[in-house]
Amino acid sequence: MNLSQKVAFNTTVLLASRVVVAASGLIGVAVSTRYLGPADFGQLTIAIVLVSVFGFFTDAGLYTVAAREIAKRPDEERDILSNVFTMGLVASLVAVVLALLVTVAAYGGPGNDLVRVGVVILGVQMLASAVGGAASAHLVAHQRAGPTAIAAVASSLVFVVLLVVTIERDLGFAGLAACFAASGLISLLLPVVALRGVRLGLARDMQLWRQMLAWAVPQAGVLVLGVIYFRLDTFLLSFLSSDAEVGRYGVAYRVVEVLIVVPLYLMSTLFPEIARQRPHSARLNEIVQGAFSSAALAAVPLVIVFGVFAEEVVGVAGGPAYISAAPVLRYLALAVALLFLNTVFFQALVALNRQGNLFVILLAVLVANIVLNLLLIPALGAVGAAISLVVSEAAALVSCLRLFREVGAVPGLRRPLRLLLAVAVTTAVVVALRELLPLHRPDAGLGTSFTAAVEPLGTLIGASILTLGLWAGTLTLLDAVPGELRAALAALRQRSSNEPVAVPPPVGG
Repeated sequence: MNLSQKVAFNTTVLLASRVVVAASGLIGVAVSTRYLGPADFGQLTIAIVLVSVFGFFTDAGLYTVAAREIAKRPDEERDILSNVFTMGLVASLVAVVLALLVTVAAYGGPGNDLVRVGVVILGVQMLASAVGGAASAHLVAHQRAGPTAIAAVASSLVFVVLLVVTIERDLGFAGLAACFAASGLISLLLPVVALRGVRLGLARDMQLWRQMLAWAVPQAGVLVLGVIYFRLDTFLLSFLSSDAEVGRYGVAYRVVEVLIVVPLYLMSTLFPEIARQRPHSARLNEIVQGAFSSAALAAVPLVIVFGVFAEEVVGVAGGPAYISAAPVLRYLALAVALLFLNTVFFQALVALNRQGNLFVILLAVLVANIVLNLLLIPALGAVGAAISLVVSEAAALVSCLRLFREVGAVPGLRRPLRLLLAVAVTTAVVVALRELLPLHRPDAGLGTSFTAAVEPLGTLIGASILTLGLWAGTLTLLDAVPGELRAALAALRQRSSNEPVAVPPPVGG
């Protein structure tokens, strides 16, 4: 299988699994918000975000660096994985202790007892991160997407089953937190089955440890800063505003959160290939241009759907009490769209060993994000936090474009006028479609119970699928699909039919 086929196949498989994850995630939000109410759901959101932030310390950049080095030195894979696994165990223990200490220090008051309970339950996932991280490094280095997709689907199905049990038996806040924790454990542990012929063990090659740490520390900074400034808003809201306001933000955030990893699916296949390229090589420029075009085209329908149907989405996800979160969702959708583009540069720069420069950029963005949040949250609440995130993502994108210029040609949008026309046509049709649907009427079924939201949820899913179809069809009719994407689609068709196809060369017009 050539690179185009691998990219097309792996991305398709992972995206298909993400549809299942997104569906289970939306069910989880819809059930949790109605079951707990805005204030308690706000505390669950804080606990989830806290654990996710400290969860990145369990990675500390080790597994990304390990995947890169295995791609370069496949004969040393067992030694690299064993040492990284041991280092990951140490990092996991440190992260768990830090998470508990920070939780007690920041949320030790009597009104934050649910946050503490949530962190203790959800923190169990961090203890399994070393095993899952080693498996992830192996899979990324070998460009295998299947095990990750299977784990995602399995964890989602288990989550829904446990959610039903929790509600039926009225297990409360702790039961809901346990559902999220169990799902995370399955997604981490199931890919370990794919470590065929590679036995994980404890190893302490201090020379390799020093080298891996030298590479990983800047990468860890990149990961942590990227995670912090995308999730910092939740923490600042919890201190500068109310739990109910955190709940508003949390509903919108949980809806878009499942989409954050979509560009990572594309880049995980390309990462080893980029790592093998020299700066400014024609092959490097071709790969990054293709990734950028893919991310840009994938981000457009996301913004259209959440922009047009924001009220309906938060109404389905949280019920009438969360309708005011619609502006938050619109801003967060725009931030995620910018993150799609940023992920291309984040991953490419790390693969080319430029994580130190990237760390400086993200540190500056983090400082700007904190200042913006401190200025906007007191006046605008959750909306101010979302605006801060959009500005931060935009600043990161501009800075990454400038940095990438040092190692390769800056990618651009192919056929921009045709793309703009496609955006305008798709948006106009979707806006008209919304007026024909009953979703925005008071009797649309956006009630306080989850069952009341089932019918509008189905309508929303149908509208989203129709939007994707309109976007794809408009791009095709206007001949606005970049050549590199047509090549990837042709490769996917070849993969499914096993028949040779003519693959068009990239075009720049």
